[in-house]
Amino acid sequence: MINQTPECPCCQQRQHPLYCAACLREGIALHNEALKNIQAQIDSIVAKATSTLGGPPQSTASISTQKGLTAWRLLRAELDDKERRCADLKRLIRQRENNILTGDALHQRRSNLETLRSSPSPEITLKNAIKRCEDEQRTASYHIVNARRVLVREAVNVFGLSKGAVGEWTIAGLTLPSPDALRLYPSTHVNAALFHTIHLLALITSYLSINLPFSPTPPPPLESRHVGRPSMKANTPFVGTTKWRDKNVLWMSSTASVASKLKTRSSLSASKIFAQPNISAIIAKSTNKHRQFLTSFALLSFSVAYLAWSQGVQGIGIRDGQDYPDDSDEDDPKQPTNPDSVLISTTSILEMIAALSTSPDLGRRTHEPGTNHVLRHLGFGLDVAKVVQSVLSSEEKRWGVKPANGSGEDLSEGWDLLDN
Repeated sequence: MINQTPECPCCQQRQHPLYCAACLREGIALHNEALKNIQAQIDSIVAKATSTLGGPPQSTASISTQKGLTAWRLLRAELDDKERRCADLKRLIRQRENNILTGDALHQRRSNLETLRSSPSPEITLKNAIKRCEDEQRTASYHIVNARRVLVREAVNVFGLSKGAVGEWTIAGLTLPSPDALRLYPSTHVNAALFHTIHLLALITSYLSINLPFSPTPPPPLESRHVGRPSMKANTPFVGTTKWRDKNVLWMSSTASVASKLKTRSSLSASKIFAQPNISAIIAKSTNKHRQFLTSFALLSFSVAYLAWSQGVQGIGIRDGQDYPDDSDEDDPKQPTNPDSVLISTTSILEMIAALSTSPDLGRRTHEPGTNHVLRHLGFGLDVAKVVQSVLSSEEKRWGVKPANGSGEDLSEGWDLLDN
């Protein structure tokens, strides 16, 4: 019969199922030693974990370990950043390779090259820019011209410029007569009509930006005892002549019609009256003042004629076609005026203003930049000397009054205070 006694796993001897006392003691000792080793390992691991988690350093060794871990973390973070950048660069390289393979970049470069080839040259670009500027200037000129026309026509309507039934022209209900009919109207009537005309001219010239050859100028406040008595001032160097650059008062004296009133009396009474020294002096002085007023009236007529000509009014001239001699223009002879070509007399001031307000060229030409037609004071062929002489001659023809030669009396500030 076979012995079924189990074999001891420690001593490899067949023993009783229970361990022997020696084996139990040895096994217990081995287990205790293994337990100590495991516990020591556990303590070491716990200490490292505590120092890693930020626990209070226990010794120099733990401090060195913490610095090493910090450096390792920084190195690891830098490495992760480099790896991320490297991955981005690889992805961009793959994208560029795909674009090159598909031909998008090449197509784009070819498209840019074709655009550069088809774009206009710098010279053409400059020409196009100049053309655009010219178009904009034409548009601005068009609006400026229309604005000037509206302003001038409104001013003419406001002042009530109209033509009477018998052909006379009125402004604000006052007739401005021709030079040969000035003595038929009271001086206050004529002066009031001239004031309105001068005011209207000031508005029109400011709207049109036109300078007159002879400008109506009010007197300085400290230089004259009369308020509102204007004078004709030459616009130098616009006016080439030096003959009418002195002061020419545009004011009709109240004694201007003395000679015409005396002329209506009998020749006997008139001769007796003229024989009186006081009356003779008054008439001579009145005639001289009236002649200077007529000169100023002629200068105003010449300026209005120039204004009307600048706005395209045709047919302005001396109506009777007669050339009047003038000593200052002997070296510059001009052709006589054709009476058939004169549609508006130079001395018809209100008629010329009305004609320029309806002219199709109103507002186109000016003396200041802003439109395409800047006037250069050239082309006006009317002679101011002939206009002055025509006014004086029309007065002499109708009334037969001529000033004494060499009178040449200068007007004082109070020249209108005598015999009013």
